[in-house]
Parts: sequence; C-alpha cells; structure tokens
Amino acid sequence: MKTKVLKTLVIIIMSMTMGSGIAYAQMGPVVRISETEQTIPEDIRTFVNAYFPGESMIDIDLNTMEGVYSIDLSNGYDLKFLKSGQWIEIEAPDNVLIPAELTSKLLPAESVKYLNDKGALSRIKELDFNAKFGYKVEIVKGRDRDKSYFFNNEGKTIERPKKMDKEKYF
Repeated sequence: MKTKVLKTLVIIIMSMTMGSGIAYAQMGPVVRISETEQTIPEDIRTFVNAYFPGESMIDIDLNTMEGVYSIDLSNGYDLKFLKSGQWIEIEAPDNVLIPAELTSKLLPAESVKYLNDKGALSRIKELDFNAKFGYKVEIVKGRDRDKSYFFNNEGKTIERPKKMDKEKYF
C-alpha cells in the first residue's frame, strides 16, 4: 500500500514539475528558460543582426542542460546557438530555401564551390555546424526527397561521420 501511494505521489510531483517548464532527462532536470533579446549573448545578437537584418527574435529559449539557445525569427527561420554564441543550426521555414548569399558567408569557400558545382547551393533548407565534425548541409533534391552533404571544418567534402549519430548536434 505504501509503495502505491509513494508511486502516485511521484507521478503527481513529476506532472506538476513538467507543467511548470522542467522536463526530466536521464541525467536530471532540463530547464527551458525563456530569454529576451537583451539577455542573450552579444555574439548571437550580432549574428542575427548581420545575417537576418530587420528580423525580430520572436521566441528565445535556453535549454540549460545542453547550453543551447533556440531562436525563432519573425521570417520563420529557426536558429540554434551554443551559449558561446556559435551558430549550430539554421533551418529555413517550410517551402523556403536558405539564400545562396547567406550560405556563402557561413560555409568555407571550398564547400560553397562544391555545392555550387553540384547545383545544390540554391536548394539548401538547413545548415548545421559541429566543431568536431564540421558542416552538414541539407538540400531539397526533389519532391519529398532530401540529400545531405558533409564537410570538415576546412570545407572538404567528407563521408557522414560514424560517431555523428551519437552526438547531439547534427
């Protein structure tokens, strides 16, 4: 009887806690904190103003466990940054592609040339960066078909890193 009451109490407490913005992962609580444009690192504000001029940050969350800021822009783009200010993901809204000019500014020149030669530079829907592996570029290949290209930090094309599946970002 005591065990059943204890389990019920645990379920109630977890439900109340999760409803208040705290979710539980294997390692403990993950707190998602809503931020404002004034409270995020300066490097993130500078990046957004430089690459998305005139756009507003309409939703800013910090996942404290991962140390990642998730930002929704007024134009529908979803951005992710490390607390250090390094971008790790840029995702275009549905039915929109990332402009080649933006990609050319964010990726190494060798990878931009490779994508351009493949005719993929104007078909990018998502860019990811991981300091260990480099860059992942997702393109729209055709109807309901996507393709990913991978580049090291210098911009040389690489195979999909085997360890990547275990990494959180990308």
